[in-house]
Amino acid sequence: MANLLHNQQQGTNKANAHIIIVDIEDFSDEEKQYITKKLVEICKGASSSFPSSTVAKKLLEQFKKATDKNKNGLSAEFLQAIILRNQGFSQKYLFSNLEENSAKKAFDGFYIFNGDSWILESKSAFTQTSHQNKHKTTIDRSYKGIADMISGNTPNDPWENAANHVQIADNANKSLLKKLEELSIDYMNNKFQKIDDWRIIVGSTVVADDISLIEKDIEAIQKYITNHQAKEELIVVVNYKNIELLFEVLEEIANG
Repeated sequence: MANLLHNQQQGTNKANAHIIIVDIEDFSDEEKQYITKKLVEICKGASSSFPSSTVAKKLLEQFKKATDKNKNGLSAEFLQAIILRNQGFSQKYLFSNLEENSAKKAFDGFYIFNGDSWILESKSAFTQTSHQNKHKTTIDRSYKGIADMISGNTPNDPWENAANHVQIADNANKSLLKKLEELSIDYMNNKFQKIDDWRIIVGSTVVADDISLIEKDIEAIQKYITNHQAKEELIVVVNYKNIELLFEVLEEIANG
């Protein structure tokens, strides 16, 4: 069974699309150690001097103030970051938003893989009525989220936000920063991008007490992306037993 750290991309009936399927019923000691080791880097950047216990406490405070929907969304985004980093994707944003206690106003994640830029949008569903043990709705929402942002159908400039994150996450990467700032200028001048020209990561997390009931068949899932247009597409499907699992790990880290 593919887990958080040990999983692989699988091909689909589209040459430019791959799928990763991950089941999480609990976190192993290896996964807990990874989260402890990488928590600061994921949330605050590689140059941060914050101790992991402090970052864990800050995250727990953020989760406590969040609605159930936002708790699930944040948990799902965090899991996506771990999965993608272990696939060799280089994280070019901070999981912790730059404005304290505020929601992200742009992409859920921005990554580099083999020199290419990838945009992540992560969606989750945590009630039976909202997902019915399928990933269709969350995959649809993730794809639409990316398409809307880069095509100018949202009120905020996603490229400026991405540039602000890169300035902290990877300040040495001047060429990437310049590229994002140029895209931001274009956006402000109503010159928008097309999803066909971008590599995208569609994150879909479904939460259920019995994850064996959640669909994980490649043939079923690939039907949901038939009409997707992208230069390349990676669908990261997560079947997650309980969001409290992550909170328990953060509590352990916070308490030293």
